[in-house]
Parts: sequence; C-alpha cells; structure tokens
Amino acid sequence: MGRIPTAELNRWLGTIKKNQPASSKGGKPLKTFYVVQYEQGPPRFKVMVNSRALVNKPYAYYVENRLREEYELWGIPLIIEFEGKEVRYS
Repeated sequence: MGRIPTAELNRWLGTIKKNQPASSKGGKPLKTFYVVQYEQGPPRFKVMVNSRALVNKPYAYYVENRLREEYELWGIPLIIEFEGKEVRYS
C-alpha cells in the first residue's frame, strides 16, 4: 500500500460527510476539517476535527470502514487519530 495524496483523501472526506453527517453531543456538532496520511507502515491517518470529545465510536468506525472500502485496505491494520483544534492551540 502506498501513500494516499492528501487532496484525494480530502475529496473522499467530503463525500462521506455528505452521505453521513457527523455526530453531535449536547447540541454541538462535530465538524471534520481535513484528513492526512502521515505514515505508511502501518498506515496512519489524522482527521482534524473541531473537538475530539465530540467523536463517538460509531462515527470513528464509520470513517474507518469507508476508508477501508474506498482504498481496499481490508486486512491491513490502520491507525486513525482524531485531533481536535483544542490540541493545536494549547
């Protein structure tokens, strides 16, 4: 498996956001900004969101399964990290 370009991953993220809106907690919606692959063995992805606390397991599994489906990553261990803005600006 090679590296997936960031632009392609972000187009993919845009399509899954249309098909399945992100979850919300306490009335505050989860916003996904972009996704990047930053390692290859095993593939590691970082999804930037407005708040890590808003990411629930079903949505994380949804993202993982769509990623596996789109890029035929079945049977390959994936690491997907959700990072919130609060981490970047602290």
